[in-house]
Amino acid sequence: MDLYGGSMVMLPTNEEAATAHALLLRRIGSAAFYGASSFLITVVNKTVLTTYGFPSYQVQ
Repeated sequence: MDLYGGSMVMLPTNEEAATAHALLLRRIGSAAFYGASSFLITVVNKTVLTTYGFPSYQVQ
């Protein structure tokens, strides 16, 4: 019996590790794309509203 109650601890194979790494990169890429998209939408919105002189509720 070993430290883990008799069950063997299986290490991931190279293929499983590569798949996990690819999934992690995909998640990080998705988060970066989401952040960049949100930022650019804000910048474009501000530019359009300023350029065409839309009224602001803050300006009286």
